[in-house]
Amino acid sequence: GAAMPAGRLRAVQPAGQVIGRSVHVTDGAGVVEGIDYALFGTVFPSRSKGPDAPVAGRQALAAWVRQAGRVPVLAVGGIDLSRCVAVRESGAAGVAGIDLFAAAWARGPAALGDVVGAIHAVFEDG
Repeated sequence: GAAMPAGRLRAVQPAGQVIGRSVHVTDGAGVVEGIDYALFGTVFPSRSKGPDAPVAGRQALAAWVRQAGRVPVLAVGGIDLSRCVAVRESGAAGVAGIDLFAAAWARGPAALGDVVGAIHAVFEDG
């Protein structure tokens, strides 16, 4: 189904809250109207999606970043530390993920802090 327009959400949400939207290769640029960030994926093969799930790839990510204009795009799907530079080079403003952060958390808060710090370093240095 069609996603609710961000303007309708802004009318009822408390001031200062952020609106994001998951976007895919087939979505048009208009879906970013009024949102604060877009979450684009699945960029790489992902354990949480399974082996037969469609994968968009880096070129599609780069195309979506260009299409989104000023709206920051976060890459999701199969993200690990070794892929952060590649998604930054594709224009992504950051990453999101399940396995990356869950695995770090399982090793403890310090490990999670290390992963978050490493990701920040990639995107801030870029």
